[in-house]
Amino acid sequence: MVNRGLCRRLGLLATIPVIALFSACVGDASAQEAQRAAGPLRLAAQSKDNIYFVVGPAQPPATPFTIWRWGYTKEPKGKVIAIAARAIVDCRANTQEVTRLEAYGPEGFLTQVPPSAAVSTKTTPKPGSVLDAIQRVSCRPSISRRTAKDYREGRVLADQLMGKSRAPALAAAPGPAPSAPAAKPAAAPVAGQPTPAQCKAAGAVMAATQEQSVKVGKLLLAMGPNNGASGADLEKLRKTIADAEAKRDRAMQVVRRYASAPTPDKTMLAQIKGTRISEVEAQIERCAGATAQPLQAPSQKPAPKLAAVSPGSVSPTKPGWTVATRGAGASDSFVEASQVDANGRFAIVYGCSVKTKQRYARIYTSEAFDDTASYAPSVPLKLSVDGKPAGEFSFRYQKMPHFARVHGARGRSLETVDVTTRADAKALDRFMAAVKTANATIAVSFFDKVMQFASEPGSASVGKVDAKCPPA
Repeated sequence: MVNRGLCRRLGLLATIPVIALFSACVGDASAQEAQRAAGPLRLAAQSKDNIYFVVGPAQPPATPFTIWRWGYTKEPKGKVIAIAARAIVDCRANTQEVTRLEAYGPEGFLTQVPPSAAVSTKTTPKPGSVLDAIQRVSCRPSISRRTAKDYREGRVLADQLMGKSRAPALAAAPGPAPSAPAAKPAAAPVAGQPTPAQCKAAGAVMAATQEQSVKVGKLLLAMGPNNGASGADLEKLRKTIADAEAKRDRAMQVVRRYASAPTPDKTMLAQIKGTRISEVEAQIERCAGATAQPLQAPSQKPAPKLAAVSPGSVSPTKPGWTVATRGAGASDSFVEASQVDANGRFAIVYGCSVKTKQRYARIYTSEAFDDTASYAPSVPLKLSVDGKPAGEFSFRYQKMPHFARVHGARGRSLETVDVTTRADAKALDRFMAAVKTANATIAVSFFDKVMQFASEPGSASVGKVDAKCPPA
């Protein structure tokens, strides 16, 4: 039976992945307010697994006004490809108040979750959060340069930004999609023992699916006491989380066992994703064997740690800083400490010119620089160290040659932001001083960009740059 109280409380979670839970909520099919909102979808915020757009007034008034924010997860669940949240924005008070949620599929509106007292609570966005980025784009629409004409086109753009490729039919005009030949049903797992590649694919798909369920469940559990959840609701949720964790860990054991197997191709992954979960579970058990003992990798070497990435996404870049010297002709060379985020989409660089001794901190994105765009003269970049805010800094947009380790960047000039000793030595020193204190993570956000880097071995690597160009 559907827990409708839980469905209504999803309004407080509009900035986290909740699409999987929407498939169980029933709403009023006559409501389609989000589609009737005038104006394009403006790209507002991006995290590792989510993209958000805003539909709202081009010239926001001083008084509170209404927006629709469209959210997309990296992996749509079931028929739902987008969630629309209606919110009242107050730019002066810096608050948002969600009053309605609607779910949409490829062919249109699916369901609506009615507002409740819990949903209608005003929220003040935390600095550097996704909600903060949505607030800034709502109050200052001009800072967003990417738009979509409707939610289907938004899905396509979101997929591109998150490194996914889906059917272009999602970008079609609103209305039922034209009928197509019946899709060939996904083949069930073959009888008997699956191949090593099939085992690896089944484990990866199951691990990613259950990890998403664990994350959503833990967020709901943390927020439940403040949202009126009963003790029975919370206990049921704990059991659901424990079950998902057990299935995830079992699947990860299978992936580790078959780490040396060939990498599954897209067709095999799609086949596994299209198979009923009960059949995938049965396949994983056949891969694991009849024994209940913990699985071990065939090699005597320790089993490699499973990367926390979804199947089909880019391979994660090894975390941590590297130091290299690059030349700029015969006149100068540059010593740089750099690293790329886990998805390979952003790079952070601290470097200096050996000739001029000018130092710089730079963030490379994976987006091509648009010569026709009017870029903001300064970027309010926010830094968080070990999960805590570490200050806001004024960086500037630059057009820079591609950074080789950023995926998809080769041969293009990239959107880049930086701060230099020539422009603001104090800001640069303050930024790097905070970076050097990191023990776990370094998080950076500006406009719709959100990224996270590792901290080790930071001090030693950054120190090599300082040795060439000592700070004043």
